[in-house]
Amino acid sequence: SAYLRTSLTNLPGDSFTVETYFQMGDNGGANQTLFFKSADAHSATNQLDFKVAVANGRVQAVVGTTTATWVSSEILNEGWNHVALVYDEAITNYTLLVNGGATSNRLTRAIPSAGALYFGLDASNSNNPGYFSGYLDDIRVWNRALTQAEITSNLFVGFLHGAETNTQLAAYYPVEDGVG
Repeated sequence: SAYLRTSLTNLPGDSFTVETYFQMGDNGGANQTLFFKSADAHSATNQLDFKVAVANGRVQAVVGTTTATWVSSEILNEGWNHVALVYDEAITNYTLLVNGGATSNRLTRAIPSAGALYFGLDASNSNNPGYFSGYLDDIRVWNRALTQAEITSNLFVGFLHGAETNTQLAAYYPVEDGVG
């Protein structure tokens, strides 16, 4: 199974946005991690910083002990979908956006910045890691909290032309091939 472990062990700045496009594979109904970040990704007693996964046809974000589930629509098993997790440190708030729709929850603590950021893998259990069965594309990590309007205006635009010169883009992985 393929996954991406980024070199971003510390997310940039106090606020950030992590986004990617995904298409479900054959195992579309199972709990599958799109991206995951933990202070100690291979410890049985790790502190979960955040995880964004597809469970029972819906995208779910888990941050610390707070869970937000985007429930406006079923995630289609066919075709591409977009997901973004936005963290705004100034108001200790995160927003989960799926295909432009959003749900927000207030946090009681800031998200720790240490630890690896994985795409297509839940590394919280090294004995039974959860791999994403499908496709990921156009993975982006921004060093600020993007607004919902900014995210929806770029939905399904495809490759970010000029992205390599955008100083607010901390990481960009086009991921043009491969199945998880």
